[in-house]
Amino acid sequence: VSVAVHNDTLSCNQPEIQLIASSGFASYVWNDGVSGSRRSVNTPGTYWVQGRFHCDLHVDTFFVFEDTGSYHVRTSVHTERFSCRQPGTVLSGTSGYHEYLWDNGSDSAQRFVSAPGTYWVRVQDLCEIRVDTFIVTETQELEIDLGNDTVICKNQSLVLEAGTYAGARYRWQDGSSRKNFNVTRSGTYHVQVTDGRCIAADTVIIRMTEVTQQLGPDISVCREDMWVQELHATIEGSDAEVRWSTGERSPSITVRDSGVYWVVVADGQCTGSDTVRITEEMCVCASMIPDAFTPNGDGRNDLFRVVFQSGCPVSDYQMRVYDRWGKMVYTTTDPRGGWDGSVRGMAAGAGVYMYEVSFAGGTNRKAQFQKGDITLIR
Repeated sequence: VSVAVHNDTLSCNQPEIQLIASSGFASYVWNDGVSGSRRSVNTPGTYWVQGRFHCDLHVDTFFVFEDTGSYHVRTSVHTERFSCRQPGTVLSGTSGYHEYLWDNGSDSAQRFVSAPGTYWVRVQDLCEIRVDTFIVTETQELEIDLGNDTVICKNQSLVLEAGTYAGARYRWQDGSSRKNFNVTRSGTYHVQVTDGRCIAADTVIIRMTEVTQQLGPDISVCREDMWVQELHATIEGSDAEVRWSTGERSPSITVRDSGVYWVVVADGQCTGSDTVRITEEMCVCASMIPDAFTPNGDGRNDLFRVVFQSGCPVSDYQMRVYDRWGKMVYTTTDPRGGWDGSVRGMAAGAGVYMYEVSFAGGTNRKAQFQKGDITLIR
């Protein structure tokens, strides 16, 4: 809403004057209900007209006084607003005049008002009359709170709300004028809300953090090796808290035993975790071949066979046993099998025999070959 005041005088020699409203509006309504942009008046008084164009409303006020020929009449309009927390405002008439007369009959130079409305004062000097009009409106209370400084998780967003105040102007740190601001990255965010002379503002710091944890795929290590494994947490914020399954709170841990390990990282309201399993494998099989056996049926040392480390995987296994003349007397591809000291169902004679053993042992399937002598004892 805009307000304009026109200074019009009705003199003795001019019994009627034309009041002309500002042009460019779609419709006009005068204070007596008459429409049109012009109005003829022939008596002193205060006249006003409203001009409307879409959402724009313009008010023209005309003060008409009787001119005695010795006065010059001037008018002015002031717009006042209550500040956010003041109960009222002081209106001051133009200084330098001898007489003041307010619309409520007060004759002081100033007047305190505590309610919205239109107020006027008539000031008079020897050669001049001046009318000041004050339009007082009440501003709304502005309470802006963007919240405490906070942390948001990566790939998330946060909407900052500056409140909803009709007619107020909003200005964010990037110059935008929306009532809300969508935060998608770390930074300092500020908003200022203005309603007349009332201004409120707030600032908040938003930090975006990444707490997703990647300890990597499950790990296999060779049991026969002296292995050490380092596990590392992903930490961005200096305030992040780390907790491992071992009870440690450091960014990294060193493990020397197989098992399941997990980490949890918390930064503000964001939490990330991951788990990794470390297993020991028999990469290479340890084996033992006896140099003698006694197949006498007593249940002890009755078979000639290769003894492998318990649990070690064996593949491509083959064993051959030869007599002293090089004739093969026994063969098998079963790692659990063994020679019982017989040849074609008959007990072989005591003595020295030769053997060959080949296999792929351990998870690494390392090929191994051994040969030697075995003594059969009766």
